[in-house]
Amino acid sequence: MITGTLGSVVFKMSSKQAKTIKSLSWKKSYSYSEHKRYGKNSLLEYTGRAPDELEFEMEISAFLGVRPLKMLNDLAAIAKKHQVVTFVLGTDVIGTKWVITNIDNTTERFFMDGTLVSAKLKVKIKEYGEE
Repeated sequence: MITGTLGSVVFKMSSKQAKTIKSLSWKKSYSYSEHKRYGKNSLLEYTGRAPDELEFEMEISAFLGVRPLKMLNDLAAIAKKHQVVTFVLGTDVIGTKWVITNIDNTTERFFMDGTLVSAKLKVKIKEYGEE
């Protein structure tokens, strides 16, 4: 069963494969300018909204039917090509469009031949503003 997508990267769960995200956090920020006044409290003026930021983690393992290096390369390819992608969880499109801004990879285990067996990924994406 497909649980979501980030562009061409598919997250799914089945009896043969577990490739899902966890620990999703969504940051929304709003900008204000501060106008200082003599002898009075400063006044705040709303100046806009900063792009939303999402961060999630993935634990990927060959023991769960996923090739960790391929997953890392697929995400890195989206980031390197500066692709603007859609993020879907379940049947819901999250936000509008996104770009990958950061991928942290912690390798966990290797086979005797040096093949990566498992890794933890932390992926950050940022809302891509459309004109």
